[in-house]
Amino acid sequence: MRDTGEGIPSDIRARVFDPFFTTKPYGRGSGLGLSMVYGSMQRHRGAVRLEPAEGRGTTMSLYFPEELGATVTETPSVVQPTVKGGAGRKRLLLVEDDP
Repeated sequence: MRDTGEGIPSDIRARVFDPFFTTKPYGRGSGLGLSMVYGSMQRHRGAVRLEPAEGRGTTMSLYFPEELGATVTETPSVVQPTVKGGAGRKRLLLVEDDP
């Protein structure tokens, strides 16, 4: 997934997956979005990788393990997958109902 927003400033990248963390003004969001994505991916033994480009937006990649028992290695704000087997890329369709 890719957006064309402002990107993620380097001084807050380590906190973007923290519950209730937000940079939005009061009343413009709860700050649960990325922490819920991160938690869901952890429960499914997957990984999340953010590639922010300040001033140009952010790309978020979600990685799901292809086999039971696959593992991931994580670092703050960027999670790199280590998955056995399977070659090539797969696509995931995300449907957003928020205008």
